[in-house]
Amino acid sequence: MRKSLVIFDVDGTLTRTLRVDADCFTRAFTKEFGISGINTDWGSYDNYTDSGIASQIFREKLGHSPTPEENARLVDRFIALLQEEAAAEPEFFQEVPGAAALLERLREERDWRPALATGCWLPSALFKLEKAGISGEKIPLASADDSPIREEIVRLAIARSRRLYQTDRFERVVYVGDGVWDVKMSSELEIAFIGVADEEKRKLLRAAGAAHFLTDFRDYSSFLRELSRATVPGK
Repeated sequence: MRKSLVIFDVDGTLTRTLRVDADCFTRAFTKEFGISGINTDWGSYDNYTDSGIASQIFREKLGHSPTPEENARLVDRFIALLQEEAAAEPEFFQEVPGAAALLERLREERDWRPALATGCWLPSALFKLEKAGISGEKIPLASADDSPIREEIVRLAIARSRRLYQTDRFERVVYVGDGVWDVKMSSELEIAFIGVADEEKRKLLRAAGAAHFLTDFRDYSSFLRELSRATVPGK
């Protein structure tokens, strides 16, 4: 029997790291390259991924895309800042309640298989998951190291999932995210979407076309029900 696939974002979905991530990201540019005055309206960038945003900032501020050496320096500085924050303020790296237990249970689920698709660079995604107590072991993962384009990241996560879970296709694919860009991406790929959001953020996601929401992952039965009910945004 073919399985179904549920794909998770990381920041703001599995981990409560949006604020510390944004702070360390902008400070990495300043400390490593002297770049300041960065636009933090991330949704306004051409590609809302770490690699996409970084490339656009370099072009706008320095007039060129980052070289591989510059990109490595930026990522290293970013990770170092995250490590400093995690040591000083570990509460900034908490899981969304129930996330770790949810992924563990999904590994044993008969009909569903988990995957991760994040706009983060891979080292930062793995670091934040680790600090939040979430194991990504043996879960297919695609990141901003693979592509600056969110749709391509999700396509790659699906392809890696097909190989790992040994299926030619999935009966159903659901993406779980927290941003308007996640809603738009799910609509573009015609996959179902569940938003992880409080009441205020739900207004933004609804306006983008989302119709199914969770506050967190503490109620496993409710999560499974939403997986079965979730629809493609705008459909």
